[in-house]
Amino acid sequence: MRIYATASLWTVKKLMQKTKIEWCDYTWNPVVGCRRGCSYCYAKRLNDRFGMIPDFSVPTFFPERLNDKFPKKPSKIFVGSMTDICFWKREWMDEVLKVIRKQPQHTFMFLTKDGSIFLFVRRKHEKSLDKKTV
Repeated sequence: MRIYATASLWTVKKLMQKTKIEWCDYTWNPVVGCRRGCSYCYAKRLNDRFGMIPDFSVPTFFPERLNDKFPKKPSKIFVGSMTDICFWKREWMDEVLKVIRKQPQHTFMFLTKDGSIFLFVRRKHEKSLDKKTV
């Protein structure tokens, strides 16, 4: 984990990381933050501890993370363990999906509490993504 100073605000830049989550190999967080406000949210607790972003209720896009180095070996990658994709701006999702299209050897997994999001992503991108991975 690397620490960077930006505009006098110290933030923890969490690059793609190997994880102990049993159903995936890596986590990748191009966006951090969630407006849902769940009292049991582990991501908010981590943010409060490490100060990744100043206000967890305001999702923040980190475009530099789109350039993270992906593993060579086919892997299961959890996208957005520190966010809920239902609060992403459309252009953030488009940029993330551009990166995913260039990594066909991996399985990318998204998690959300909003069931309508899956249908939107599938309908918008099913022609360009392998249906097994959507």
